[in-house]
Amino acid sequence: TSQKTEKERRFRSVYALAYDPAPNTRTIVVNVKTQENSSFKPMPLEQIIDSDEATYPYSFNLTITQRFESADALSIAATKAP
Repeated sequence: TSQKTEKERRFRSVYALAYDPAPNTRTIVVNVKTQENSSFKPMPLEQIIDSDEATYPYSFNLTITQRFESADALSIAATKAP
């Protein structure tokens, strides 16, 4: 049981570090690209449907990339790409 307890303690320690919201071994890059919506059609307010893309004059693409350094608790060991 002491071996299991030690394993659980290590697991919980790594688990807690893995979900730390502000480690200095991770970086986040946010990229937003906005553009005019070519399918936009002006219409009376009562005809607008929120889920209809033609309702909005602009569209955007949002990309969020998170990079983990090898020292991070969530990093995965992998060989370098050729």
